[in-house]
Amino acid sequence: MLSISDDYPAAAKLARAALEGPRLESRYAAASLANSLATVFLGVDAFDDARRALLDARREVGGTADQAGFNALFADATEGIIDWLEGRLRDAGARFRLALAAGRDDPLSRNGGNAWAALLHATSLYERNDLRRAAHLFHLHLPTARDLGLVDHMINGHVVLSRIADGDGDVETAMGLLGELEHLAERRALPRVAASARLERARQLAGRGHLDAAREQLERAEDVEVWARVAALRLRANDTEYIEVGRVRQALHEGRPAEALPILRREIAAAAASGRHRRALHLRLLAGAAHHAGGDYETAAAWLERPLADAAREGAMRMILDEGEPLAEAIRAVAERHAAHGAGAAARDPHFRAWLEDLTAAMAPPRRAAPEVAGETLLSAPIEALTRKEREVLRLLAEGLPNATIAARLGVSDSTVRTHLRSINSKLDARNRTQAVAVARRMGVLA
Repeated sequence: MLSISDDYPAAAKLARAALEGPRLESRYAAASLANSLATVFLGVDAFDDARRALLDARREVGGTADQAGFNALFADATEGIIDWLEGRLRDAGARFRLALAAGRDDPLSRNGGNAWAALLHATSLYERNDLRRAAHLFHLHLPTARDLGLVDHMINGHVVLSRIADGDGDVETAMGLLGELEHLAERRALPRVAASARLERARQLAGRGHLDAAREQLERAEDVEVWARVAALRLRANDTEYIEVGRVRQALHEGRPAEALPILRREIAAAAASGRHRRALHLRLLAGAAHHAGGDYETAAAWLERPLADAAREGAMRMILDEGEPLAEAIRAVAERHAAHGAGAAARDPHFRAWLEDLTAAMAPPRRAAPEVAGETLLSAPIEALTRKEREVLRLLAEGLPNATIAARLGVSDSTVRTHLRSINSKLDARNRTQAVAVARRMGVLA
């Protein structure tokens, strides 16, 4: 109960007392307790204590085959969280996948594995831009996280599903998921959950160009007590999503990169000093975007070289793609540099080049304002830029088909369809699929 309410220091005090208490006779109970203590120690940044508790959990595994399997699975998944927070995303993903596969049933079914491991695995899939499988697991297991009060799973699940919907142009569903998260927070008195929902809403609004509305949500997310607690603890859902990052994003979208840089320098130093490697990677990417936005392209390229190489090595994509145009513009410039000059040691690595190519292909094309004549927007110019495949997607959109059906018709993945949709919306200056179809019909592209 203390950890659910984010009072991890008090929970850790109880955890240490439990460790010093008499040994439990039931090996299953002892393993369950050790696993629970490990998650509490993670929250207070006591990773060594967490690892010792996980060793105890593995030594004490007992009970029925199902009980023993659950405790072993839980220990493996928790070890994966340590890898994740320390920036070893591939190792974390492997642990999550193996933990989930240890279930006796189909790990993608509602009853296979367990929600704890399934939602961690879904987070890893999302980071690698495997949106279809990530969404499937989140839809299956997020209700369990809500029922059990798994706060970080609740935040992460709603935010990821909202981002996927937003990327599909389904703004209503994206905002609805964040509204649901905020409602849960208010009903259960979970201020960190409410602040996280508002922070994500600000991010999405800024990405769509609604800067005043984004600023209002950012102000609503300002909760001094919540973010002070986040700064002192290691909370997975807010490892890279916290108020200072929100301020940086807002400054970048509003064209104030010089104001973002002091925040970033301070946060990068703090993250490095406390061993928050994943957070530091994310912040360095944003610093590269800020330098690029300020016109210092050489410094931007230098800032981006190492974090991009790290992201490629770990297979990370969404932490970059989710930042939208400010970071995308800087990375396109880096990609052009590599293509033209083979700049940097990473550019000579075929794995890095392939990853960078996949990353830039997944980025939405930059939005360009359409020219206006006598108060009317000229809509015909972008049509010539539509590819044959994008026209096919438009035709199937006009039939009212969902993404999965379009993907099956074209013999491509859901992720590819979403990429085409983002490109279509950008080229037609449309906010969603419905508007894209309407614009295409008005321009004679569709009958």
